[in-house]
Amino acid sequence: MITSLVRLAGDPWSRRQNPFQVPKLRLHQRYPGVTVLVLGIGGTCIVFSRFIYDVFLYRFFEPKREGREVDLVLLVRQAYFRKEGERPKNLDEALDEQDRIREQRRLEKERQAELASRL
Repeated sequence: MITSLVRLAGDPWSRRQNPFQVPKLRLHQRYPGVTVLVLGIGGTCIVFSRFIYDVFLYRFFEPKREGREVDLVLLVRQAYFRKEGERPKNLDEALDEQDRIREQRRLEKERQAELASRL
């Protein structure tokens, strides 16, 4: 047994003298598929984070608001199609006008539905 140890110690090709060199790899180099999957899911979550929040999570974090609803398309139209010389409306006036427009549209839809039901 001692002779075998001496022979191993003196052998330059033995594994004890020259152990295998295992390259040190980082996790993203060792598992590239998992890295791509994690980055893909994470990137998608970041890109769609506002959508995810608006659809699923806002009810948990934000209190109920009794505020008025602002229609941005109507607001842009009100600002863009102003008559020349007419002063710009403040936000309250614009929201009041939007409420009137919504009410007119609702009444018009009710009239249309009533006429359609008569026919």
